[in-house]
Amino acid sequence: MTRLAVGCLLLAVTGCASSGLNRSRSRFYRGSFEEAAETFDERPVRNRDHVLMLMERGTAWQAAGEHQRAIEDWLETADLIRALDYIRLSETASSLIINDATQTYSGRPYERALLHAFTAKSFFMLEKWHSAAVEARLIADGLEDLNGFPDDPYTRYVAATAFERIRDFNGSRIEYTKADELTHHIRIDPTTGMITAGTNAPPNQTAPPRELILFSGIGRAPMFNMGPPIQNARWGSDPYVEIRHGNRVLGRSYTLMTTTSLARDTERRIAAIQAARTVTRIIIKESIASAVEENNTLLGGILRIFLYATEAPDTRSWQTLPNWLQVARVPIPENAAELQLNFKSSGGTTLKSMTIDPTSLPHTDGKYIYQARAW
Repeated sequence: MTRLAVGCLLLAVTGCASSGLNRSRSRFYRGSFEEAAETFDERPVRNRDHVLMLMERGTAWQAAGEHQRAIEDWLETADLIRALDYIRLSETASSLIINDATQTYSGRPYERALLHAFTAKSFFMLEKWHSAAVEARLIADGLEDLNGFPDDPYTRYVAATAFERIRDFNGSRIEYTKADELTHHIRIDPTTGMITAGTNAPPNQTAPPRELILFSGIGRAPMFNMGPPIQNARWGSDPYVEIRHGNRVLGRSYTLMTTTSLARDTERRIAAIQAARTVTRIIIKESIASAVEENNTLLGGILRIFLYATEAPDTRSWQTLPNWLQVARVPIPENAAELQLNFKSSGGTTLKSMTIDPTSLPHTDGKYIYQARAW
């Protein structure tokens, strides 16, 4: 039993090693995307945070416009998650004795869904429409049975867009419909994907011949089990992107979901699961400590304190995600060679602006796709 106690101690020490991600995240949010990605490269190839590192390095590559490198990281991430799911049973046994942080991180359900959504968006930018549709099918399958975890209309909208690009209109209609059902402040047309404020807009609107589909992200994702980052305060409660052509406003983006909401609802679901597991942990830990104490009272007392001190939830999370996950779908004038994107706070103050040339964007069937981000 003493050997088991020592093994538990060693396992906990290994699992509690610092992830060292903060330096890369800091560089990412300074706008040094390639430097952030290269900093991730400095980390050990295999450890309990390897999946998390690949998730965040992919975000840095995508922000740098290195979409193929982002895709490679995220496809590797998906492969690792699938492999980890097969070996999770052995790690689960150890985590019952110590805590969830001893497990190799493999992403929460909403992070796994967003992993495929972000991979699809990078495929969009490379005009690899069928590859994006593969990610869409993974999204649809993954969101089929969530077991009480939150659904995400943004991820479903990305999937619908991917299906629409390969003219799988049945698939796109299903996902647009589900996205619409999950949003209560906007109307998403199931046939065209057009977005309008309020829920009383008529269905089956006629899509314009040329459209900009903008996937925008604003702010920073929260640390799991904590409140929103203070940097999000300047955006207010409902920021948006205004799209202009000259002096004319073509439309704006709408929030389909926030990572704050996804994390909060996920935390509630995990709390319910953990409540049942905590009883099992206490029984196992008390049995170990009591057995050790019979042979060595001092060691038993120390072990008991240590085991209960490590009874903590896993607070790791994909922190380079945006908070407000948004989509804009607006008509583009025939002669438009330059569009202005104004990132605005809830109060209408422009906090960031950029211009894009729609004629240079990836497109098919008159649908031009772009992604942009601000924090």
